[in-house]
Amino acid sequence: MRKSIHHLLLVAAISLSGLAGAQEFGELHGTVAFDDGTPLEMAAVTAFDGVVVRGTFTDADGRFRIKPLPPGRYTVRCEMLGLQKWVRESVVIYGGQISRLSIVMTEDEVLPNPGLVVTADLDPLIRPDGGTQVTLRYDQLKNMSSFKGGGIRGAIKDMASDIKTDSRGTELYFRGSRNGSTLWFLDGIKIRENVPNIPTSALSSVTVYTGGLPARYGDCTGGVVVIETKSYSEDYYKKQVR
Repeated sequence: MRKSIHHLLLVAAISLSGLAGAQEFGELHGTVAFDDGTPLEMAAVTAFDGVVVRGTFTDADGRFRIKPLPPGRYTVRCEMLGLQKWVRESVVIYGGQISRLSIVMTEDEVLPNPGLVVTADLDPLIRPDGGTQVTLRYDQLKNMSSFKGGGIRGAIKDMASDIKTDSRGTELYFRGSRNGSTLWFLDGIKIRENVPNIPTSALSSVTVYTGGLPARYGDCTGGVVVIETKSYSEDYYKKQVR
């Protein structure tokens, strides 16, 4: 009996580890400098998603990297003794991509009631790195009329001008490619469905590549669609900021 229980626990652990490793993680890279451009070494940079804090220190050139980070929105803080604390909310991390920040620190003025300046990031529609790509998060997708009427398929069709559908609206064609030549990834897992059947409310973001594909997506003649679903930490973060 004990052996059976141990065996079941082992199988469950292996299954859970496989699911955890399936999701594509992102990275946060950046620089920290004084307001005169001097790089700052040993500045503490942290990323908080509402559940877990991840952080690091800058090197001699003022550079930092925080990884791996599950896709979602983060509050990023930078602190250093004698300088004003820097905070930016809603920094978006995408699966399989690198987000970048340039942080400028200023001297901490001695005031009776010092204030804290908090800024927020806006989601870029087109990112400069990684080929021809467009990324939309659920907050943007839900406002699209095509998303409400056609689900994921309708939204993807309107995300780029070189994505077309057949007469029935059931197939998607990237840059004139044949049906079946597009790669689909759901939380980092390659799938063979033309359009995955998942609830639209579970979406975190949808990224489409129509050209200049990164090396990791190079085995196709059409386009690539990368779908990320919501994580627990992302839902928790949204509830906290409301």
